[in-house]
Amino acid sequence: MKRVFNILLAAACLFTVFACDVIPRPDTEPDGSQYLAGPALDIVSKDLFYSPQGGTGTIVLNTTETVYATSSRPW
Repeated sequence: MKRVFNILLAAACLFTVFACDVIPRPDTEPDGSQYLAGPALDIVSKDLFYSPQGGTGTIVLNTTETVYATSSRPW
């Protein structure tokens, strides 16, 4: 009986190890999600250091799509 249990345990361990993808497929990300190419967005420069009293700042973006910025806070 102990021998049968050991064989079943070894088979279950091998199944567990080989059931997982060890080498990710080229069409997936490292976390396993599908990669879908979207619009490119690069931050060219940013000036976002504000004092407690407030101020102004700029963000320069390079993108292939239109970018919209909104806020949920009243200014």
